Amino acid sequence: FRLMEMQRQMMQMFTSCGWFFDEISDIETNQILQYANRAIYYAKQVINIDLHDEFIKKLSQAPSNVYEDGAVSYIKNVVPSAVDLERVAMHYAAAALFEENPERLPLFNYEAKNQYFKKLIAGTQRFAIGRTNFKSKVTQSERQFSFAVLYLGQQNIIGNVSPEMEEIEFLGMQDRTLASFEGTDLGEVINIMQQYFKGKAFSIWHLFRDEKRKILKQITDSSLEKAKLSFRSIYNENYQLMLGMRKSEIPIPASYKSMVQYVINDDLQRFFKYKDLLVNELERLIHEIKLWEISIIDKRSLQFTISERIFKEIYQIIHQHLPHDYIERLGKIIEKINSIGIEIDFWKSQNLYYSSMQQHLKGEQRLDNGDWLIAYKKLGAILKVKIEL
Repeated sequence: FRLMEMQRQMMQMFTSCGWFFDEISDIETNQILQYANRAIYYAKQVINIDLHDEFIKKLSQAPSNVYEDGAVSYIKNVVPSAVDLERVAMHYAAAALFEENPERLPLFNYEAKNQYFKKLIAGTQRFAIGRTNFKSKVTQSERQFSFAVLYLGQQNIIGNVSPEMEEIEFLGMQDRTLASFEGTDLGEVINIMQQYFKGKAFSIWHLFRDEKRKILKQITDSSLEKAKLSFRSIYNENYQLMLGMRKSEIPIPASYKSMVQYVINDDLQRFFKYKDLLVNELERLIHEIKLWEISIIDKRSLQFTISERIFKEIYQIIHQHLPHDYIERLGKIIEKINSIGIEIDFWKSQNLYYSSMQQHLKGEQRLDNGDWLIAYKKLGAILKVKIEL
């Protein structure tokens, strides 16, 4: 299987898209170089032939517009992405700290089965220890790893894995580390891990990219939520003070203005994601934007959020036969957004609206008449959809 997989990777490294472009560090060439790297890995693993140094030497002759040469790009962009069972074990151990059911964690071409796994949580700190079999779905190669991993908060993860640890040794480490963690002696947990694993450590930066992003997002989301509460508290407590300063033409401190900008932008995102689309609430937010002369943060994200919400609202109007005043309110919401210069991408909503009107005109779908249809046609004008009657 490994020899066949080596041959498959060798064939894939000649994928045509990697040869069309003029920069060796671009994503297309990096992808085929990953195939080459994998083929070299299997050659070393199966028949103990190491082609890597010679391969790098050849790549050093390839020019690059970004790096010194092709070898520098390869070492920076391709080599760190190489995966073997040990790296899979590292990834699994760190990700298991944050997963409810680690065995369901997606591992690409690998699967994991726990012989033993235990996780303890004490406030921010977490500790996980396990003995797990990892198997390649491609080559069927399988190996057992023992691991222990400690989360200290923020991005601080200290972990160890070993494929050589005997079960009796693992059980001794398990008893000692769990007792130390429950005894709140984190320093002793780290000391015991070093004794048993003899320094083979890893951190959050060893995780696969997508899982690394997922965990870092969990961490930052928690911190940002605290920051949001703090900003909102300062905003509420100092609103009248800032208003008085503005009326007296006294410059408002930049830190206050930044805080207001953050709160109002957060309110805008939340309004279109979670709340009922009430015209009065949107008017309040628009008033705040103009009053404090603040700018829209991450306009593209807000445009996408608004576009998706409007599409959802129109879908509900059509399929749930919502009343005509609901349609009128949505039209006012769109006009209000246009008034502050946020360009909404209406293409999905336009397609949905156009399709519903065409079906109505053909008699395939009957829309309500009277005030409802008048309001719906006005909404079409706001969406810039022209229907030939």
